[in-house]
Amino acid sequence: MSFLTLGIFWVSQQTQLDRFTRSDRWLTWIHLAFLFAVTLMPFSTGLLAVSITSRLALVVYWLNLLLLGLALLCGLRYAKRAGLVKGERAAELGYERYILVAQALYAFAVALCIISTYVSIAFLSQNQGASLVYREHIHPKVPAHFQKCLYKPGNRPLFSALARYLT
Repeated sequence: MSFLTLGIFWVSQQTQLDRFTRSDRWLTWIHLAFLFAVTLMPFSTGLLAVSITSRLALVVYWLNLLLLGLALLCGLRYAKRAGLVKGERAAELGYERYILVAQALYAFAVALCIISTYVSIAFLSQNQGASLVYREHIHPKVPAHFQKCLYKPGNRPLFSALARYLT
């Protein structure tokens, strides 16, 4: 579960970084805070795995997810405010809403531990699976060099279908 979670957050961070025209010292510190939250993930996941019926373990795991989301949100808001994003690219950064919705769903999942921690974990897993297929977040635009590779004549049908899906 932590591998999938970290993969989702890593894709979010990489997508964010791709939209920035430059960086500065404060943005670097914000992303270092993000990496600190990443280093806590094995601990919170291990605690949840050992104490799967413990509500406290579930809350610790959620707090880790919250730290990751807040770090991404802070980085995004700071970059916009500091002018580190080109004007045309600022409109593409609709990830703020995505981060807020994802965090609200994670909080709802933890609230479900009132019923059962298993229900909470199932809802968390479902949210993470949904994040994988939310294509506007993961692939807002297919890079030009990737499009050329996918649309070459003679490519296998699987790659052509993938290219149509991503664009």
